[in-house]
This record gives sequence, C-alpha cells and structure tokens, in this order.
Amino acid sequence: MISFAGLRRLGFGGGERDKAGRAYLAALGLLAIAEQDAHGYALRSRCDLVCEGRAPLQRVQADGSAPEVDLSREAVRAL
Repeated sequence: MISFAGLRRLGFGGGERDKAGRAYLAALGLLAIAEQDAHGYALRSRCDLVCEGRAPLQRVQADGSAPEVDLSREAVRAL
C-alpha cells in the first residue's frame, strides 16, 4: 500500500525537490509492488505465495470507491 497522504508529509528540501522526491518514492513503491506480484510473496520460511496471474491493483478514492488500475511491470519500470 502506498499512502499519498503519507508522501505529502515528507520533505526533501522544498519546492521542486519535494515533488521529485515524492514522485521517486511513489514510483519505487509501485515497482516493488509489481515485482513482488510477479515473483511471489515470501510469507515465512519455506512458505511462499505465488499468484496464478496478476493481482489487481486498486486506487482508493476519497469517497471509498476503489477502481482497478491497469499497470504493467514495463510501465512501472518506465516511471
């Protein structure tokens, strides 16, 4: 889960540096999610969860709705 509210609380020197730092962390978080989804989840020793397909990625809106977002590993890497 990536919290954009949490990212807004982070500072990287002000102005454009804040925007760039937040964008970098968001992109890194999305990449981590996409790669973990592709390689499976290590739950504990000798216990891995491997998906049969891509897990859905959802963006939770302020009103509580959660539309799915189609984001491929290649698109995330390009970020």
